[in-house]
Amino acid sequence: MEVQAGPLLSDRGGEIPAGQLEYRLNGGPWIPLGPRVVLLTGSGPTGGYRTHTLEFRLVLTGREAPGMYRGSLLFTLSRL
Repeated sequence: MEVQAGPLLSDRGGEIPAGQLEYRLNGGPWIPLGPRVVLLTGSGPTGGYRTHTLEFRLVLTGREAPGMYRGSLLFTLSRL
């Protein structure tokens, strides 16, 4: 499974790069999301139902313009 992220854009023209988004999987370390990241890989049967916890956070530098920001994440599941 991979995820693609674009920048967060505000209605006032501000932009926060995707690199300021971080993620962690199953309580692991926080990692910059960047434009494209492979979250999980595997091969063969899973042996049943598996759950994963995926968390996101936004790292603010204090230089961001005020406003409401929006963005999107695209998750892709593919068979290897």
